[in-house]
Amino acid sequence: MKSPKLKIKVWKDKHKEFRWHMTRCGRIVAESGEGYKRVSSCTNALCQILKCIAKLNYSWVDLKGIGIAK
Repeated sequence: MKSPKLKIKVWKDKHKEFRWHMTRCGRIVAESGEGYKRVSSCTNALCQILKCIAKLNYSWVDLKGIGIAK
């Protein structure tokens, strides 16, 4: 089964600062948490996060304890 893609949105908020968020299956899974004065600063921060995510080495921990059987 193919995993749903992350969707990334960048927008300008009411304070005229740029923000981003990532969604998966219509739910926000990550967001900028702060506004950026320039769109390039916003996208540069986002690219740094995406590079870190791509390098992550992770494993599932104690899924049975939270009701998820693996």
